[in-house]
Amino acid sequence: MTQLSGKDLDIAVGLANGWTIKPDAWLGGQWVLADGSSGMMVDEYRPSELWQHGGPLLDVMGCDLNRHESEVSESVEWSADVGDHIRYADTPLEALCKLYILLYAEKE
Repeated sequence: MTQLSGKDLDIAVGLANGWTIKPDAWLGGQWVLADGSSGMMVDEYRPSELWQHGGPLLDVMGCDLNRHESEVSESVEWSADVGDHIRYADTPLEALCKLYILLYAEKE
């Protein structure tokens, strides 16, 4: 699950939130929130790209985000960690989403 990226990662975060997808032939699908109310369209929810969607996961998990710069190359990697759990990615939001999915999977 931690190899997910892009839209697949965003959908996994939505599912970890307890949301379901109501199929829509024209628009691709709409999120149904845990309380049964209608949410945004599936393609509009992008926690791995938009801070207004992914940022609240910081408060939910209480994790740390860290930037790692390579001394050999000019590459940058990000990590999100809480307790003994850590996930790495190219962006802070991707690392955050991957950690969220990991913690959700452990609760199941």
